[in-house]
Amino acid sequence: IQVRAASALAGTATGSTALLATVAAGKLSPRVLRERLVADRLAGANAGNAARIAELTRGLPPVGAERDQLIQERLAKYRGGTPSAEEGRKVFVATCTACHRMGGQGGSIGPQLDGIGQRGAERLLEDILDPSRNVDQAFRQSTLKLSDGRVLYGIIRRSEGQSLVLADMAGVETTIAAADVASRTQSLTSLMPDAFGQIIPADKLGDLVAYLVTQQGK
Repeated sequence: IQVRAASALAGTATGSTALLATVAAGKLSPRVLRERLVADRLAGANAGNAARIAELTRGLPPVGAERDQLIQERLAKYRGGTPSAEEGRKVFVATCTACHRMGGQGGSIGPQLDGIGQRGAERLLEDILDPSRNVDQAFRQSTLKLSDGRVLYGIIRRSEGQSLVLADMAGVETTIAAADVASRTQSLTSLMPDAFGQIIPADKLGDLVAYLVTQQGK
């Protein structure tokens, strides 16, 4: 919830100022500024935010090392425990189906997941906990700055004549006239939040992986 709220605030000049002030006051962990979606939006809202982020996150472990440690901790817990694929199915339905389709059911904002279990537990944990590590170009986030000053984020789903169709994190599509787009940039990051290490409890994450491993496809 914190990451989603921070991501929403980070996309505007006023919101980014409020977000950084909240972190500086100690009311929100500076780790939220390390979340890729949040960092990208802060940078887009104000070029000066990068220096402020660096100041507020000084002393935190490097992102890559911290994320690698989390992946290995969750992998060890998965391998040393007794995760339930049936419980994992419930986690998948509650957490993943808004964006991902599997077995003909679910959303389409993210990649379809039929046969995802062939990747194995470690790669699955990488994909869940560090979604921008192996992101396909088709699912990278785009930033559209419009001529009226608005900034929109999402995935460009398609072009329709003189319009672009942008899908946000919830899969909601917005049609924008191409002539209204002042600039368009594509991030190296996934639209998928990279905060699932905090959102999903460790035991439930193990259940989710156990369920995904069973999805071997045909």
